[in-house]
Amino acid sequence: IRNFCKTNNIEFFEERFQTIDFCKKNNYSIQQGARELRYAFFQLIASKHKYSKIAIGTTFTDKIETYFINLLRGSALKGLKGIQAKRNNIIRPIMFAKRADIIQYGLEHNILYREDASNHSKVYLRNKIRHDLMPTLKEISHSAEDKIEQNMQHLDGYFQFINKHIEQIKRDHLDKQTAKQSYFKKSIVQALQYNTTLLFDVFSEYNFNATQIKNLVQAIDKVGSSFSSSTHNLYVDRTHLIIASKNKDKQQHKITPLTRQITLQNKSLTLTTLTHQNFKLDTFKNSKQYAIFDADKVHFPLTLRAWKPADKMIPLGMQQHKNISDILTDNKVDAFEKTQSNVLEDDKGQIIALLGQRVSNITRITDQTKSILLIEIL
Repeated sequence: IRNFCKTNNIEFFEERFQTIDFCKKNNYSIQQGARELRYAFFQLIASKHKYSKIAIGTTFTDKIETYFINLLRGSALKGLKGIQAKRNNIIRPIMFAKRADIIQYGLEHNILYREDASNHSKVYLRNKIRHDLMPTLKEISHSAEDKIEQNMQHLDGYFQFINKHIEQIKRDHLDKQTAKQSYFKKSIVQALQYNTTLLFDVFSEYNFNATQIKNLVQAIDKVGSSFSSSTHNLYVDRTHLIIASKNKDKQQHKITPLTRQITLQNKSLTLTTLTHQNFKLDTFKNSKQYAIFDADKVHFPLTLRAWKPADKMIPLGMQQHKNISDILTDNKVDAFEKTQSNVLEDDKGQIIALLGQRVSNITRITDQTKSILLIEIL
């Protein structure tokens, strides 16, 4: 391929990946991981060189094989309507041509080509369909591929019609949306008359499977129920279904007396030390944006981490420990916000703050306080 490009004055780009390591780290199959890496490389090259289109060599035969792959995986109508010839900056200019015709064209015009050895391995589902299923279907009907193509065109028409109405239902019941989460009114389930097929289409962009959608319908009145896909979490709250992108920031962060700022995926913290003389408590007292401590009562290093079900603290104004989960419930924190909540733990293992909610009575400011630790939460 490199030589062909050189001979025909075509710019050539090459990249190598540690595909197996990447797949293990991200829990991908080899095919899925290789595809992720490949497309990311294509987009990088397109962006760097300002190319407007990325042309993929998908054939008509690939399109038919993908139909059966999606059928066997239980894909809904969206997965059965066929691969699109154009999606964003991806185009598939030879999808009209069958693989056999392309090979014949290459032979007639003396065009050398390279076929990956993995194309003949029946370890992969696509190859089992290619080498076992498709020849059998062609024995039954020589026009099997063309008939399947006709069905995909019909299914695409149905999809366009149904999808228009589904998008309207989503708009009607979407209460709030940010970059990280979507809040759907629970009435969306009633609006679709508990039709799990249509609900699957509604939530398909979040990668929940059909079984999870059926279980969601059963759990619609069970506040606190949750479901997890490869990319999102869904929480059943009092009035809403909250769908949130998975929070990848599960790390613990150490805070020393010299730390001035920490950046998390969903918030950042700024730490300031003040003297009692230049501090006005009323400015910060009732704001969730701040956490205030008597600096001399804080035992460093601190650990900033996600809260755990067994966590307890002594909230400001109390003498007894209280479960973090109960504090969140009392404060009417919704299911999504609970998953994003962090605690601040001192060197003795005591939780001195549930950030944005409560601080500990142990580190409270008194008339004897000389130095104040102020944490601003943005």
